[in-house]
Amino acid sequence: VGGDFVPPQNVLKQGFGAALDALAGGLDVRLEHVVTRIEILEDGSVKVSTKHGKVFEAQKAIVTLPLGVLKSGSVEFVPPLSERRRLAIKRTGFGLLDKVVLRFPSIFWKEDVHFLTCATPDRSE
Repeated sequence: VGGDFVPPQNVLKQGFGAALDALAGGLDVRLEHVVTRIEILEDGSVKVSTKHGKVFEAQKAIVTLPLGVLKSGSVEFVPPLSERRRLAIKRTGFGLLDKVVLRFPSIFWKEDVHFLTCATPDRSE
């Protein structure tokens, strides 16, 4: 973490992977498994099934599915998500945001300007 941007910002110089590795220390994190079903069992534990037939069981699970996956309905929840959660998934929109940080040897813009943005409704631009 660091950076000398104005105003100060947190910059992960080693990328988000370094932060995730630190947060996941000691946890059993599985990547590249396409989940098809998440089931809460009678004893409160969790069973997760994948596309290739692999099944994981644990006392708890942290589910971090992208909104698009939740909207697609490709993951079955047993019991089903509450109506409130399903409605929230349906109502929530998403879009594309790219943030690019450029560092110049000298300032060529007004000194009180901290961000330069370009937003256009036409995605082809």
